[in-house]
Amino acid sequence: MFFHIIGSLGSTRIISEEYIKWLTGYCKAYFYGLRVKLLEPVPVSATRCSFRVNENTQNLQIHAGDILKFLKNKKPEDAFCVVGITMIDLYPRDSWNFVFGQASLTDGVGIFSFARYGSDFYSMRYEGKVKKLKKTSSSDYSIFNNYYIPEITSVLLLRSCKTLTHEIGHIFGLRHCQWLACLMQGSNHLEEADRRPLNLCPICLRKLQCAIGFNIVERYKVSCGVDSIKRGKWLSE
Repeated sequence: MFFHIIGSLGSTRIISEEYIKWLTGYCKAYFYGLRVKLLEPVPVSATRCSFRVNENTQNLQIHAGDILKFLKNKKPEDAFCVVGITMIDLYPRDSWNFVFGQASLTDGVGIFSFARYGSDFYSMRYEGKVKKLKKTSSSDYSIFNNYYIPEITSVLLLRSCKTLTHEIGHIFGLRHCQWLACLMQGSNHLEEADRRPLNLCPICLRKLQCAIGFNIVERYKVSCGVDSIKRGKWLSE
């Protein structure tokens, strides 16, 4: 499993590296037995993706489908999947407002944005709004230079880990769970997603075990090492 960072993830290099460390460590425990490797971060310009300013939020967005094509072309031969993560909002097509993430199960690639997980994204004071609406060339990516990155809090980290493991679960063939309290439950809005637990139900855990082949007892022991995320002990809000 490989991770590609699209753009910056933190306001400083130290915060960004610490955030990435938590995300990769959490995925190593969650998908116990798989190798998790972080690839070199890439600027938005390297992806050659389309971008726009959202009419509702006045916030920059990048095209999810274009990012998936980029990840597919960069996918190592020995990778089960390549996951792109970004703090820039996503849109899947011109007629859509936004999307939290998008994945191709056949190609084994996915892109997920944590931009809307910040506490102030939907407020009028959100600093990520584009102050001056001006037409830019589709090849001029300088607008992303020094673009606003939300403060990384324990809540944002918790939501990020939930989204990553949920969506990667889909790549492993897990569908939405309709019966039990489970990470793989579907959600239609952020409040509903927040109510999902971090853990898989016994049925979905067994499905993931069949896909990866881990020992469940050993996985639980490893998971205890990252359990502090549930208590919000990384960063204060």
